Amino acid sequence: MLFFFSARTLEDAGLKPGDRIDFLFDENRPSDWYFTKREGAALELSKNNGIYSASIRGQLIKSLELDEDENYSFKIGEKTEQDGNTYWPIITANLKKE
Repeated sequence: MLFFFSARTLEDAGLKPGDRIDFLFDENRPSDWYFTKREGAALELSKNNGIYSASIRGQLIKSLELDEDENYSFKIGEKTEQDGNTYWPIITANLKKE
C-alpha cells in the first residue's frame, strides 16, 4: 500500500522527505492505527511524500476488513503525546474509496 501524505498533514506533523516513520496499531483495538516520526524507524518518507509497505498494507487490510483491491483515503486526527513520542491517529471510521 502506498501512503501519500497531504501537504497539510506534512506541515502539521513536521514531516519532510527522508524522515523515518512507523505505523502502529493498538493491540486492544486493532482498528485504531497511528503513525509517528522516529529516527531509526523502518519506513522512509519518499520525495513524492509517500511510503510503500506491503507488510503494513496487509496488517491494515486485515485489521479493518478492507477490500485489498481498492484504494482508500484516510484522514488524520489530532496528535497525541505519550512517553515523549508524538502519535498521529489515522481515522479509519467512514473510509472513502478512491
